[in-house]
Formats: sequence, structure tokens, C-alpha cells
Amino acid sequence: MKIIEMSTIQVRILAQDTIPYHLLLRPDRVKLLMDNFAFQNHEIPFPLSEQQTPKILNLLSGEIKLNGKNIIITRILFENRKVQIKVLGSTNELNQTLLTIFTFLEGILDGFKYDDSKVILTTDQTECVVHLDVDFMSVFSHKFRKFLKTNIPPKMSNKVEMMTPRHLSFELSFEQAMQYRKYNINITSKNFTIEPRTTTSLDDKVFYTIAPCPSDVHIELIKEFEEVFKD
Repeated sequence: MKIIEMSTIQVRILAQDTIPYHLLLRPDRVKLLMDNFAFQNHEIPFPLSEQQTPKILNLLSGEIKLNGKNIIITRILFENRKVQIKVLGSTNELNQTLLTIFTFLEGILDGFKYDDSKVILTTDQTECVVHLDVDFMSVFSHKFRKFLKTNIPPKMSNKVEMMTPRHLSFELSFEQAMQYRKYNINITSKNFTIEPRTTTSLDDKVFYTIAPCPSDVHIELIKEFEEVFKD
């Protein structure tokens, strides 16, 4: 197994009013945040002056140095009680990045103090492009491969030169625990996907994978997949 690219996404749902948006959305505070983390763009869809509108700050294309390594922050979104962040790196690097951002906010937002106890729910997602020693057709049963080869081509109006598997995805639905229901939080279904990358030949054995879990768990699953189906 060789990881070619990795990105991680995390959503944290915080207790209501944890983020002081009356301070965060001020132009001078936004500028400090953008300058410190080299964000290239930002969006505030609704003016702070309109009290009943959603409080949203979307920061795009930033960067942070962690342990001598530059980590790209694809996006961080502050939306009411939700904070969503995506980085090009592991979940551990994402967590360090978010902690650094919260610590910086403590210094520029009067009275703000981040505390993990204010986090109601955390969800993780990892996307990888990875090389695996796997013939993807071996994932499918002999009966299914025989069906593809024997039944489909004769019924096509044009001659079938090749059939290539492209998409393999499973939807995971999660239990809606009472501890989240009381905060009006629903955990949405997520996909577990592992499939050949569309821009490479099947013979290259390069795969795109996505899983609703931290990167270390995702890597463990990929290793187990390779072990089961390797050539």
C-alpha cells in the first residue's frame, strides 16, 4: 500500500453560543485570522447587522506549519454552532490545526475560551488516493464476473470492447442516539467508497477511497482490504 494523496474533514457541533459571532465577524478580526493563517479568500453570506440571519464565516485556502511541515487548510467554516474544517493531511494534523486556530481565536476574541467539553458531537471523514496491490475485479464473485462477461456483451447494439468497474460505494446509516436528539442533531448517512481512480488505468491499481472515520482507522481498513484481495 502506498498513499498518494490524503485529505481529512471534521465537523464539530458545539454548544449554542460558544462562538461569539458578534466579535468573530468583525472585519478587523476576520483580517487577523486571514493574515495569520494565509487564507486567500473568505465569505460572509449574511450581514452581522441582521440579527435573525445565520452567522456564517467561510475561510478558504489557508496554510499552517506544524512540526516543520506545511499543512494546507482547504477550508474552515464557522456556521452557527458548527465548525467544519478540511485539510490536506491526517486527522491528527487536522486536530492540531484546529486547536491552533481556536487558541489564536482566544487571543483576538474577548472572553472566548475553547473547551472540549463544549463539543456535543464530532464526525470525521477521510479521502485517500492510494496504490494497492489488488486486481479490482477480484473483489467481485465468480458468478458476477461471469454474468458481466457472458450476459451483457451479446445484448448490446454495439460491440463491447471492454468493461471497467468504476464505482463501489456503500451507505452507512448511524444510530440516532438520545444524547444528540435532545440537541436536535441528526447524524446523516455517509458513504464508504473504494473504487479505481477514474483518471488512471485499471492496471495501475490506483484507487480512490472515502470513509466516515479518522485517517488512522481509514488506513487500517485499506490495509485489511488489500490483505483480503491482494494478487
